[in-house]
Amino acid sequence: MPKGLERPRTVESELRGRLRGLVANLEHLHGSRDTQSPEQPGLYDPSQWLAHLSDQEDDWRRSIVWHEYGGNVELLPPFFARLGAQQYEENNAWRVVDLAKARSLAAERVGDCISRQEGLHRQSVGMGLLGDIWKQIETLNEILSETEHSTEASQLLLRAFTRRELGTSLSHIGDRNGAEEQFRKAITLHRDLGKLTGAAQDVFDCAEAFIRFNDFNAALRVLHSERGWIKSIPEPEITYKWEFLASMMRNLDQGYHPIEDLPPELTLYASSSVEMQTLSDQ
Repeated sequence: MPKGLERPRTVESELRGRLRGLVANLEHLHGSRDTQSPEQPGLYDPSQWLAHLSDQEDDWRRSIVWHEYGGNVELLPPFFARLGAQQYEENNAWRVVDLAKARSLAAERVGDCISRQEGLHRQSVGMGLLGDIWKQIETLNEILSETEHSTEASQLLLRAFTRRELGTSLSHIGDRNGAEEQFRKAITLHRDLGKLTGAAQDVFDCAEAFIRFNDFNAALRVLHSERGWIKSIPEPEITYKWEFLASMMRNLDQGYHPIEDLPPELTLYASSSVEMQTLSDQ
């Protein structure tokens, strides 16, 4: 297993480790709280046994335990989301998956469908980082199945983002037609929602997927077919990325270039990395 991807402890086991000697059995925390006098400080008062935690990560973990103790389960998902984003930045893929699962389960406990599905999406990101493409595809399809009949804007946006990621995943297993279909649906959904920046990213990811098939002409075609509205987006970085990709595709289309022979500036697009984005970015 690559260095840095060793399976870490789960959230529960890590908390147990930190609190060992202070809380004998975390599962009985609620029951012990109910049987103890409110005036009596001590073992089951969170302020007593969480005070030693200090940095931001520990603040979030403290909040998770505090809200679990207080029965405020509806407040848990955002803290799991923050911890997951932090672990993504640290390239700890196993923890990204574990915390995304914790987020989904916490959201499910309070009937928060959107947060649960966003947790599923984060799971798919972690699975992609681990190279478990088949599990990633399964999870993305689960999201699409659950949101199939929804007309809410937030769910439609999640579908668009999920289709983009599914297109990328399918390109990694050589399913060119399936990948292109998902990208086209993502573009349509994003444009229908007025999310042109998200739609432009769909186009870029579709072009980048064609690089994996060594079809630079197809990548150039998809860029030019959507050129008009992409150039109308008032964001300089979008225009720059379009021009960069189009220029590179024109140069590469003059000859056959296997992925391993791509220039360094294009290896990012041909790699199997999965970008961490939030729905608000789209």
